[in-house]
Formats: sequence, structure tokens, C-alpha cells
Amino acid sequence: MNAGLLALITSAEVLYAAACGMFGSRPGAPLWLSWPLPIWNALMGRRPQPPRPNYARIARLERELGMTEPERPMRAGRTVCLTKGCGGGTVEIRTWQGPLAASIHECETP
Repeated sequence: MNAGLLALITSAEVLYAAACGMFGSRPGAPLWLSWPLPIWNALMGRRPQPPRPNYARIARLERELGMTEPERPMRAGRTVCLTKGCGGGTVEIRTWQGPLAASIHECETP
């Protein structure tokens, strides 16, 4: 009788742990399913990740507030290299807001 009761309790605990692992990690999970996760993550050495910035919302708010500036080119026309037959490219360095800050030509001699 005790062995049957022990097996029933053990199987119920295993099913509850599986339910906590599967459904407790979802956002908005009820507390009775999600309470073991912080403990399990601490035991495994995992730390919660900070939320990532919403770049689309930031860009929309900057546009609404008028914080974006139209891009002004550094110089008119294309980059001119003084090396004959140069096949190098030009690297553009931009600020966080997007305007062109510098244009660097990488020269490749033939």
C-alpha cells in the first residue's frame, strides 16, 4: 500500500515539474506554475536577460519630436583617388542618428 502511494505521489510531482517547465516560462503564466523557474535558473547559474530596447518605437518618437536631421553629405560628388587604377572602396562612418560623419577611402593598388 505504501509503495503504491509513493509511486502516485512521485508521478504527480514529476507531472507538476514538467508542467512548470513547459508552461511556467511563458509570459503571463500563473504563479502556481512560474514560481520554481527563478529558483531553477539560480541553481543552473542563469541570469535573467535585461529587456531589449524597442528601436522602432525610439525611431518613431524621435521623428515625432523632430530630433532627426536630414542627411547632409560631407562633399558633393564621388570620392576621387589619386592612385592610378585604384579599385578600393569607400567606407562611410555614420553617427547613431544616421547622418554621415566621415567617408574613408581604402586604396588598393593594382
